[in-house]
Amino acid sequence: MKWLVDLVLDGADGLVREPRVVRGGDTASVPVVKDGGFAAIACRRRPGLTRCDRS
Repeated sequence: MKWLVDLVLDGADGLVREPRVVRGGDTASVPVVKDGGFAAIACRRRPGLTRCDRS
């Protein structure tokens, strides 16, 4: 099964939103700037879906 992972992370110039498509069981590395952080939400991948907060 494929999942859309919607990342929001600290970038050099502010927050960056980065969608990724992964398969169940995959691992992902997330680059984080010093003293930064990130948030992620995952939803089942569907054709045409580009962000998890939109149906």
